[in-house]
Amino acid sequence: MRKLLFAVTLAVFTAGTAVASFAADYLVVSTTDPSLAKGSSLKSGSPVHLAAGGTVLLVSASGQMIKLIGSANGARVPDGGGADNPALLRQMQTMLLRPPPSRRTFGAMRGPSCPELVDLKTLGAIVAADQTPECQVRARQAMDAYIAAATDDQAPVSMAPTKP
Repeated sequence: MRKLLFAVTLAVFTAGTAVASFAADYLVVSTTDPSLAKGSSLKSGSPVHLAAGGTVLLVSASGQMIKLIGSANGARVPDGGGADNPALLRQMQTMLLRPPPSRRTFGAMRGPSCPELVDLKTLGAIVAADQTPECQVRARQAMDAYIAAATDDQAPVSMAPTKP
């Protein structure tokens, strides 16, 4: 019984520290600057070394998309991103960093049925679908559509870093 209690305590502690250690507020979804990589994590208020005219598209765990445009002084990540769901942000990062899954062109598909593309409208639903290997192609398509829809309606935000 003691071993079981110890194992459960250790598992809870380890899971809590793993989630708490992910301190990002935003993830880089796309960028024109080669010094920033897709999937990179950024904290609210941090300076971004973004060339003048360069752009970076960020996403928060809440699904907020922000497009930054660099100035002569770079840019700054806006405050208030808030990693309200660090586990979701970590899963999104894993999804963004993984190469696109290959698609089978022949043979029968077995396993769980994947949600329809039109049903994957939120980041939570997209990331949940991505957790099933058979649904990763559809989840990636949904993520691309989510990003495209957000960028079509997105007004760029130019935030120069504040001088200390």
